[in-house]
Amino acid sequence: MADETILRTVTVMPVTDVVEAAGWYKSALGFELRWLKEGGELPPNYAVLERDGVQVHLILDEDPRPQPEWLRAGRGYLYLQVRDVESLYSGARSSGVVRGIETEPWGARAFLLEDPSGNSVRVEEPAQ
Repeated sequence: MADETILRTVTVMPVTDVVEAAGWYKSALGFELRWLKEGGELPPNYAVLERDGVQVHLILDEDPRPQPEWLRAGRGYLYLQVRDVESLYSGARSSGVVRGIETEPWGARAFLLEDPSGNSVRVEEPAQ
């Protein structure tokens, strides 16, 4: 029998400026840049960010090239489960908070951000 274990999932967020978005994810949420695809005269079009073993990839929305809708900036949604939502919120408050910390009907506590490209980022501490 083959080992069909899924090892991880990676979220790919379409952005209008890879370098700007990488800086935002670093300052707002503490992600570190692990890799940046640079190509001569063209702007960087891909980056890999990581924090606590979780990766987020950024891909450049190269409008007007024909591409699938999911590659359009502003269509992405990143959902992060965390242990200390208060601590992350205090670091992210000046970085595009759309909704402050609220307790959801199921008991989780969460806040919402919007990155510079208009993608949504939900940060949630699960109910205990």
